[in-house]
Amino acid sequence: FMASASANAAAAEGGGEENWMDSLQKASDEALDVIFEMFGLKGLGQAKDDGGPEGGVRGVGTAYYFGDGEGLNGTAITQAIKGEFATFYDSVMAFCSAIHWSEPWIIGLLCFHVIMLIAAVTTRKNSNVQIALFVVLLGFVKLAEFFNSYGAKHWKSFSKQNYFDSKGLFMSCMFSLPLLCIGIVMLVQSLYGASNLLVQVKRQQMMSRGKAKKEGGKEGGKEAAAEGKKAK
Repeated sequence: FMASASANAAAAEGGGEENWMDSLQKASDEALDVIFEMFGLKGLGQAKDDGGPEGGVRGVGTAYYFGDGEGLNGTAITQAIKGEFATFYDSVMAFCSAIHWSEPWIIGLLCFHVIMLIAAVTTRKNSNVQIALFVVLLGFVKLAEFFNSYGAKHWKSFSKQNYFDSKGLFMSCMFSLPLLCIGIVMLVQSLYGASNLLVQVKRQQMMSRGKAKKEGGKEGGKEAAAEGKKAK
């Protein structure tokens, strides 16, 4: 990727689109930097193979540690976090601008995700369909590596550029990640339905116990009245 979306688009036209995965890697590194900043971690430059400093927390390519906060204040940390988020946003936008969203196969991939999400939501009350759909989602995620290998060999027949690198970053972000998110939605729906069912069962149990107590009280009153008449 180039540093900005416009520069990246120009590079893609000139044949420089092969570095799109670098922007995604940069974006993930910047996200880690934001997290480290939020928890007060300090960077100590590039980590060495022989280990970091004493008490250090190793990061990806960088050694981090919990510092004493000298020279830092709330305003400086807030500004640093905002700057990291802004840089991360720019990298994500550059990644998005490098993809040809008008390609039929990418449009088909997005429509596939939308259809799967709609199916997951509309069939939430049918447990059998939900189980089958969840298994299908996991199966597609399992086949992502095969799809990536196939795309790397035959991308010229359906795509304008090769998105299928050896690490599978594009397939992970555009194929596996959305499917996993849909699976999480299905799990949340299942937990919500199970909690509602548990509440209904407990409510029915309480109502049954209340009715049993009332009936027991009435029978006890009738028996007492009958014994009183006999005593008379």
